[in-house]
Amino acid sequence: MRATKIGLYSRISVDKSGKREGVDAQEAWGREYASTRWPGATVRAFTDNNLSAARDNRRPGYEDLRAAVRAGEITHLWVVEQSRLERRKVEWFSLVAELIAAGITELHTRREGVVRLDEIGSDVQAIINAKYIAELRRKTCDKHEVIAAAGRPNGGDPFGYRHGVDMQGRKSLIVHEEEAAAVRWAADAVLSGWSLAHVAEKLTADGLTGRRGGALTASALRTILTAPVTAGKRTFRGTLTAGIWEPLLTPALWEQVRARLDGPRSVTRRDGNGAYAIGPAALSHTPARRYLLTGGLAVCGACGTAMQGGLHRRAARGRTPKTSVPALMCPPVARGGHGCVTILATPTEEYVADELFRELDRPEFLAALVADDGGERRDELLAELAGVESRRAELATLWAAGDATTTEWAAARQSLDAREKTLRADLAAVPAPPVQLDGIAGARQAWPAMTLDEKRELLRMFIEKVVINRAAPGTRAFDPGRVEIVWKLA
Repeated sequence: MRATKIGLYSRISVDKSGKREGVDAQEAWGREYASTRWPGATVRAFTDNNLSAARDNRRPGYEDLRAAVRAGEITHLWVVEQSRLERRKVEWFSLVAELIAAGITELHTRREGVVRLDEIGSDVQAIINAKYIAELRRKTCDKHEVIAAAGRPNGGDPFGYRHGVDMQGRKSLIVHEEEAAAVRWAADAVLSGWSLAHVAEKLTADGLTGRRGGALTASALRTILTAPVTAGKRTFRGTLTAGIWEPLLTPALWEQVRARLDGPRSVTRRDGNGAYAIGPAALSHTPARRYLLTGGLAVCGACGTAMQGGLHRRAARGRTPKTSVPALMCPPVARGGHGCVTILATPTEEYVADELFRELDRPEFLAALVADDGGERRDELLAELAGVESRRAELATLWAAGDATTTEWAAARQSLDAREKTLRADLAAVPAPPVQLDGIAGARQAWPAMTLDEKRELLRMFIEKVVINRAAPGTRAFDPGRVEIVWKLA
């Protein structure tokens, strides 16, 4: 006969107040039950604190329990109630199959007695648990929809605000004067030509941090300035409604800042001497910061994989000892590449920059920059997108006034969402607007003072990719013939 080994599983969802039965209390009940039911048996506790059984979140204690069951280390299982183990219907049936396969046909509980896993009762309870969660989610969603339609804020304190109540006693956002002044100043600075990195540095020097105490980075500042809450707007399921709190930026100023950050713009140098043009600051990736051509700009000419930056160990030759030099390398197989090529980073970066400025000196290259083949179509699509957003606002007003049912609102909104998706796909297919040439002439002089991100962004305005081809056998020095620049205007 197998030795008796008891598994106790304790779980509770998020309980910030600590008023509900915690995992410690559950484990104590389980140990008391085990000592009475199976005196002298080995007891092993598995715990998941502040974790839900209704989501796909990872539960370490639950996973350890299932691993122990599969390994034959558990003969009996106890929980406060069946739903502590699993609230999802399909996942419950999978768990039951594992338990029965391990010889565990009963689930001992504090509230539901002994549940037979090979009978229909546990299956019915699993369906009830799943239905309860589905209904709870629907009610929660409806509640948030009503709150959004009323213009009340959601959870969390955004930068520039604190949660409070307004003059009517409604939950709202109260302006935090110091942070609000920083937001307004940052908006003016961006519109005056400051880069986000420069603005973030100034605010950090003034002692400001993010809402959770983290650094106020350029990325965080972009999020703050473009967030609808900053303009007194509330977002729910992609729909903007007017909030009941005071905006930090007027809607017109907010739209102006968003347009400024989303398109090519001229940025003032840190020392105030001149300006340079850069493209959109919001990139779809987070590039490495030490190497100019990483982050997808440089690719391997043999396999097409994005190059990575790092120190390359050069072999000793004659009296020259081994050295480590900055290099661009095709990553190994474990990182998605094949280790095909390596090239010295510094001379490659200098060569690419020099080639860019050489092209910018050519009149025919600059003439190609200002050609706008899609201007008319782009304006049409932007106007239609603005119309979709306007109809969403009208729809929300009708629903809030009771002139449209929830079903009618959902159907109309679904149609608007589909139209917006089509329009944005069409807009993405339109050629990008021409580069603004203001400041291009000073880009060469401004280059040394630019940050790494600003340099990379300037390159991306004109360069699709930089292809690094294989070196000739025996070559150690930098060979510009290996570097192939693919221009966006080609």
